[in-house]
Amino acid sequence: MFPVENFLDFQKAYRYYFKLIKNKKRLLTFSYFRLLGFSGKRKFFRLIIMTLYHRGQEHLMSKIFRPNNKESILLSKIESSKERDRRLSINMVRDHGASLSNSIAMKLVENKIIETKSKNSLEEQISGKLDELCRADDFDVDYQVAPFRSLIPNPNLVSLYLTAFVLETLINHKDVIDIYGSDEEIYHCINKQTMKFMPE
Repeated sequence: MFPVENFLDFQKAYRYYFKLIKNKKRLLTFSYFRLLGFSGKRKFFRLIIMTLYHRGQEHLMSKIFRPNNKESILLSKIESSKERDRRLSINMVRDHGASLSNSIAMKLVENKIIETKSKNSLEEQISGKLDELCRADDFDVDYQVAPFRSLIPNPNLVSLYLTAFVLETLINHKDVIDIYGSDEEIYHCINKQTMKFMPE
């Protein structure tokens, strides 16, 4: 895109533009161009160049955002796989929520990741969060786990959701004295129990 600020720029843009249009249009444009004063020529070329620039941008954007058939198929398979994993995880929570919350609460205490006044209270909090997960829509779930999405590659949705809950909410609960370990250690402790209930 040429900056149109002086007559030399007009000449460059004029030559550039005429390379891109047909001979018939070139003659009509040339006749019109000769009738314009300096100010008119300036406006004329601004219009021409902005038109060409935006057409080029549209062409580039169409290439970026229109994947070919192979890419579309691959993206569709990845998306389908994610949706399947999410559905299986939610169904697992519905079927085994009570056992899962008990197992996770027990391991968090046994591994000395969470120091609490009441293990039963911890289990109730986790159980409540699992119930909430089953009722939440996709946007709310994604919002909750967003800060921890890059914690590990391909995280389990349930484990990541509970990890976010432990680190952002449970830490402030009245029955929780303190939470120890790194984010990854907390996730792996929770995930180890979660995977025991996931279907093969």
